[in-house]
Amino acid sequence: MIRLAVVGYGSMGRKHVTSFTALGCELFIHDPALTRLEPGSPLTLVPTDRALPDLPVDGYVLAAPNALHAHYLHLLLPTGKPILVEKPILCDLTDPELVRDLHRAANRVLVGYNLVFRPEFEALEQILETELGQVFHARAVCSSWLPAWREVDYRRTYSAQKALGGGILLDASHELDYLRRLFGRAETVYCSAGRLGRLELDVEDSADLVIDFPGPVRANVHLDYLQPLPIRHLQLCGERAGLTWDLVGRTLTVASSTGTTPRCLDFSGHPPLTMYRREAEHFLAMITKGASPRVDATAGLEDVALVEAAKRSAALGRPLTRQDWEHD
Repeated sequence: MIRLAVVGYGSMGRKHVTSFTALGCELFIHDPALTRLEPGSPLTLVPTDRALPDLPVDGYVLAAPNALHAHYLHLLLPTGKPILVEKPILCDLTDPELVRDLHRAANRVLVGYNLVFRPEFEALEQILETELGQVFHARAVCSSWLPAWREVDYRRTYSAQKALGGGILLDASHELDYLRRLFGRAETVYCSAGRLGRLELDVEDSADLVIDFPGPVRANVHLDYLQPLPIRHLQLCGERAGLTWDLVGRTLTVASSTGTTPRCLDFSGHPPLTMYRREAEHFLAMITKGASPRVDATAGLEDVALVEAAKRSAALGRPLTRQDWEHD
């Protein structure tokens, strides 16, 4: 039986507990806010973080608030065991020693960008490779209402608090991650970000980015916490076909430039939590078979670097090139 320690028992920690329990794992749980477990719980409570490195486990699942990732990674990386860390891997890149250690351990760290485990994303990758031809531009939108995200008061969540690693740029970095996976590392970024709504938070609630990727491919990305009617999609315009991925409706629509009838691939029959189960299976394959992480630490750090560049672009009011953010 595989043993795992889950660090953090909020919404994502609970999803991971559900997935790994269903896969037959024995789980230890650590969360500073968790002082006792329900009677009969199959989990084993770890009351102090100092005990984590010495636990008899095969790997760690880090689902603590973003701002605590650095602390726990300093504790867990020296164990040499595989780690699944929720996105973003870090809030910033201000700890060069930790960044260096993460690069060195990249192949045993899986960053939890779970959208790449959705079956429609895998189908999208194949269509991109075989049907679209050269892609000219992409448009990604992630627009939803933060108070509806979780059952608890949004003002108490990390999303709303700068000190806990919140803000829509880090929260919705899924979009930046899958664009990097599809088109490579960003070459330039321009961002306008700020607080446009009336939510009670001290972070940006909206961001608009223009990102140039190799190809060249230009991407427009809109992110916000303000939309009561959730909208999340990716549109690609290619020389031979166009594609729309509706993440809410869970469909892919492909239209050929020849004018043939567009075809729609419907993935709504897959349970919504399938991606978490597939992510958990992938992490167990890293432990038992030495599989390479689908999103490794180096990729996760690249995503954080782009978020930092976007924030700096917004503050300066001008575009930044890769040379700007790699050599400062």
